[in-house]
Amino acid sequence: MAISITHTTVATGTNDPGSQISKDAWNESHTITLGASRILGRYTGSSGAVQEISIGSGLNLDSGTGVLSCTVSGLSQGQAGARALGGV
Repeated sequence: MAISITHTTVATGTNDPGSQISKDAWNESHTITLGASRILGRYTGSSGAVQEISIGSGLNLDSGTGVLSCTVSGLSQGQAGARALGGV
């Protein structure tokens, strides 16, 4: 699934030749560029802007299947999964 980002205000009417951006360019979807080995989410404990989460140091992403897994020493797999999802 791809992410589509658009402006909340849609430009209507005809293009103004004196404007810096055309109506069509304003309304088109935007592309998100993301660094390698990153996922989007929130690593802080509050709501806010999307943050890049680094893959590695116990967080692993299988680039072939898209499966995300974690390893935490001293915890069972179930406990590690709960911690990764914000649980106790």
